[in-house]
Amino acid sequence: MEVRPLPLVLAAVALALAGCELPPGNPAVQQKPTEKPRPAEPVEIVRDAAAGAPAGAAADDKLLEVERWAREIQRRDDLRSRIERGAPPPPAPASSDDKYNPQTDIVGESEQRPTAADPLRSAAASQPRPAAEPSGAATHEASAAAPPPAPALAGVSLSAGHSPPRSAFPLPRPAANAPEAATYYPLTLREFVEQWLVDDADRSFRSQLDRRILQLLAGNLDAAQAPLEIAGPEQSAIVAAMLNLLSAAREAQGGDPRAEAARILSQLDELRDQLVRTADLRITALHICRAVRGFGQYELIEPATFVAGRENEFVAYCEIADFQSEKQDDASYLARFSMRSAVLNSAGDVLLDITDDPVEDRCRARRRDCFIPRLLRLPASLSAGTYVLKVTIIDRIGGKVAEQRAPFRLIVRS
Repeated sequence: MEVRPLPLVLAAVALALAGCELPPGNPAVQQKPTEKPRPAEPVEIVRDAAAGAPAGAAADDKLLEVERWAREIQRRDDLRSRIERGAPPPPAPASSDDKYNPQTDIVGESEQRPTAADPLRSAAASQPRPAAEPSGAATHEASAAAPPPAPALAGVSLSAGHSPPRSAFPLPRPAANAPEAATYYPLTLREFVEQWLVDDADRSFRSQLDRRILQLLAGNLDAAQAPLEIAGPEQSAIVAAMLNLLSAAREAQGGDPRAEAARILSQLDELRDQLVRTADLRITALHICRAVRGFGQYELIEPATFVAGRENEFVAYCEIADFQSEKQDDASYLARFSMRSAVLNSAGDVLLDITDDPVEDRCRARRRDCFIPRLLRLPASLSAGTYVLKVTIIDRIGGKVAEQRAPFRLIVRS
């Protein structure tokens, strides 16, 4: 089927119905059969005022019917032209409501007006419209535009990329009627520890501690508590207390949780006492106070400033920890100290020096820390300036020394 000259067909039908003639001078349209068909241009209805308008509503209805059929012919020819050229077909309407409507889909028609019922229009509207079947080219192009299906895992196969591993040590050749035993086989923790420690020649403190911890984990308590070689009594006591603590924590898995916790704390106190013997003495607090009432209860002088030219007094609060005490015959614990309090100027010269020896503390329980207060009186001869209070504590039982400093100032009152 060739492409119809739609503008001429539409104009001829319209003029035949309206009783009009073509204006003179219009060139005749010739169709060349050898030319490739071109897509038809959209139809535009132009009404010539000189030709005269149709008379009456019946003529208007006929004209609208002609325009509707012309649009339908144009749409079908455009679809066939697209298929022959291999172009994709125009997009289909989204719903049945988007189909061709002769009342609204007319070029140049901007208004809709109600018309009387027309039998020709009703018959044409009731006839089903033939659906255009897509050609093979259109179907192939639509399938090519569709996205490819997602890949699916059909199966998994494993293959060795190299030869199987070989033994690191050469194996003996088998012999007939000869005994043989496996060397490597699963071991218990105790068997592993025993074999691992057979040829260990390292006798350092760290190596001995590691071996005893392994023996404890394997359940060999006697071997874990064996005395250390080439170690002093203090190190041996610390290791023994630590192993006892680990053993208590390891065995605390049943029974009364509170009793188990108390037993672990007891072992922890024993370990702490052993560590205090080797730890340094500490002065945890040194303050210049107005008054001291007890452990941690004091009134600070803030800022530590005094008036020069007269006597001034303050109390040095000294708090100490990690000292040793001895148990006496009456079941009390005795701690013995030596305390030196010195006042130094900015040049480091000692202007005041007081020594208290001994300073003793007795208690029914072993103390972990204590405090020593010392009243100091500054002479009126000290001039204005910056000074330092230096306190030195000596643990007479543990043989340890600690030192701490606290600054203060003397000012001139105006």
